[in-house]
Amino acid sequence: MRTIRPQALLLLTLLALGAGCSPGDEEIPPPAAERFTDDLAGILDRGYLRVLVEGDDDRHLPRHDDPSVRSRELARAFADRHSIEVRFVARDTFSTLLPALTNGIGDLVAANLTITVDRQARFAFSAALDHAVEEIVSRRGGVAPANPAETGGSIGVPAGTSFEATAWRLASIHQRLSVTVWEGRVSAEDALDSVAQGRVDYTIQDSNRLEVLLAYREDLQAGPELGPKRPLAWAARASNPQLIEAVDDFLHEERLLGNDEESYVADLPELKERRRIRMITRNNAANYFLWRGRVMGFEYELARKF
Repeated sequence: MRTIRPQALLLLTLLALGAGCSPGDEEIPPPAAERFTDDLAGILDRGYLRVLVEGDDDRHLPRHDDPSVRSRELARAFADRHSIEVRFVARDTFSTLLPALTNGIGDLVAANLTITVDRQARFAFSAALDHAVEEIVSRRGGVAPANPAETGGSIGVPAGTSFEATAWRLASIHQRLSVTVWEGRVSAEDALDSVAQGRVDYTIQDSNRLEVLLAYREDLQAGPELGPKRPLAWAARASNPQLIEAVDDFLHEERLLGNDEESYVADLPELKERRRIRMITRNNAANYFLWRGRVMGFEYELARKF
């Protein structure tokens, strides 16, 4: 069972139609025939941008500084800058995001995507939104390896991620390390739960997301690091240079890289315009919690209805 700090304060990002969604950008898969590979001009003509994301937002608590929440906010702001609609296209598994992009099901991938040599050879990447180092995650109280070369036991990673490639690299160094590759829909929370519940000894996670996740969990520990920091960015098809150039211009103009979220005080009219309300609450069973994959809690339900 997950251990949660009862006194922890959470900053929840709640959007008009529920956590992670707002009017006009619900996660609805496009029709089978809707496959476009056009560049920025075509996107502007059609009037909407399709952003591929992992479809696990209804299965984890949306938290302040979570990279997935931040990416959605940036995608909305980018679409607003160009006076077009944003449509989030949710995919069940991380491994299907880039193939969906190739096949024209989306225009951008916004999913805490590590820029690797292999991916860079096949796709165009935006300027980095963040930088992170991959870290081993183990149960708190267990024996964490002093360095990557001493990692023995079992390690579980989602299929198609940079974590999978790292896990196989570790296994080639240490013969006592077995790798379990999880197919299907596996969220970051699912991976951490597998470690906490003893189904595997370790998993791998990016440091920027791990910092958010471990802020409210006391059953896990991080380390060691598995290499240098690497850039995390959005991806587009290599045949869409105008789109990536526009994204880079947007990120540069907004000066978002490394900046904290804007602080503001606003009344109801401005909150409606922002399509977002922030609520500070305590992480306990009466207010805000995750149960069997569902976000629940009295205050959470009241905020959603509001």
